[in-house]
Formats: sequence, C-alpha cells, structure tokens
Amino acid sequence: MKRHLKKKEIETQKYFTEQDTVFSWWDPENPKMKNGYSNKDRILFKKERDIILDYLKTSNAETILDVGSGRGRISLSIAKQHPKSRVIGIDLSPQMVEYSKNLAAEKKIENVEFKIGNGLSLEFKENLFDITICIQVLMHIPEPDLLLSEIKRVTKEYGIIIIDQINSNHSWRTKLRGKKNRILVPIKEFIAHKFLRKTPIVYRMKEKEYKWLIERNQLSIEKYLTLSIESAKPVYFLAFCKNISA
Repeated sequence: MKRHLKKKEIETQKYFTEQDTVFSWWDPENPKMKNGYSNKDRILFKKERDIILDYLKTSNAETILDVGSGRGRISLSIAKQHPKSRVIGIDLSPQMVEYSKNLAAEKKIENVEFKIGNGLSLEFKENLFDITICIQVLMHIPEPDLLLSEIKRVTKEYGIIIIDQINSNHSWRTKLRGKKNRILVPIKEFIAHKFLRKTPIVYRMKEKEYKWLIERNQLSIEKYLTLSIESAKPVYFLAFCKNISA
C-alpha cells in the first residue's frame, strides 16, 4: 500500500527534486561555489568526510550505500578507497545524480553508480548493504524515524550505519548563499534565513533527541563524535552505529 505523504514531506521532496534549487548551492567543499559557506565551514565538511574514510579504511564491505549522495563527494572517495566494493549513491536531485555520474566517468572510478532515489522509500531489497551512510541528510527529513527504518531495512544485520545531525543548540550562522543564488531560494525560505534564523527544510535536534532517535531505532553506537567550528557548542553530531535488529 502506498504511504500517504505529509505536507512537510511533500514540500521537502519538491524542493530537493526541482531544477536549480539545492544543486545551485550544495557543494560544501568547493571554495568556488558561492553558497555562503566560509572556509571554516568547508574545513569542517572535509574533516567529517575524512573521519568517515578513516573509520572505513580497514573495511572489507562488499556493498555500500550512500543515501543523499549529492555531488558524490563521499561516494566517490569511498569507491576510490575501496576498489573491490560496490558503492551506490542515491539522491532526490536529478541534477546531482547526473553530475555525479559524469564526475565518476571523468575520474574513471568504475565501482560506483548513482541513481535517483528517495531515502524514505528505498528501492532495494532487505539486508543488502554492509554499510549505509547518510550524511547531511537527516536535518532535512521531517520524518526521521521513517528514514532510519528504511536505512535499517536495507542494511545487513550487524552492518554499519553512519549518520549525522545538526545541533539545534548551536548558535547557527545565517547561510544566504550569496546575492546571485539568493534569488533562486524560495522567498519564504529567504525570509526565514534572513530574519527568523531558520528554514522550513531544516529540522535540527538537541543531542539528547538525536541519541534517543538512534536508541529507539535499535542502533548500537560504536563511535560517537561532535564536530565544531567556532562555537563551544558542537555544530554536528556524527554517529557510527551497528544495526543490531535488521
């Protein structure tokens, strides 16, 4: 039976699937992208990616899924590090997927493929992946338990699940993405960024809420990190979990 989508979920999917919305600004490690991110932000994104690669460096996983793969920055790095693994990246944005496919071909990385896909309704059979990664995605999901249940479903029992989340207690700095990209952002989102310091497509959590989300979805935390830029409070929570109840 097809699941009835809630209004917030419809709005989120619409934004991430439309032309020149998220694609116009989401390239967090690229200093040439006028997306409002500072060099310190980019260092943090790169640090998070490197931590994940370091964690996986001794892995002999055969199958790896990257949910919300964006322009492929993590998927391609993992595929290059693990040439014997099969890596699949999915994203709602057709532009992101096309870009990632072209980049993989350019870099001649053949053990990775990119597909249009929705993390809330994964088109994969159960217990397929040894490792599932979901980075910079959870904060855009109004139904986080549904996302984790889908990730758990396609991940093997005792497989690894890597997820992160934005800290709602962090004094978030406005991301206006520059004058050129600002006009591409829906007016209500711009007003939220400019005056309300929030956006309708970002759902942050306190640390205890994030840990409770992981616990109630029966994931066992194997490694847990907090990542910061300038603030004493963490910007992101990063959890490496084991799927104890596939």
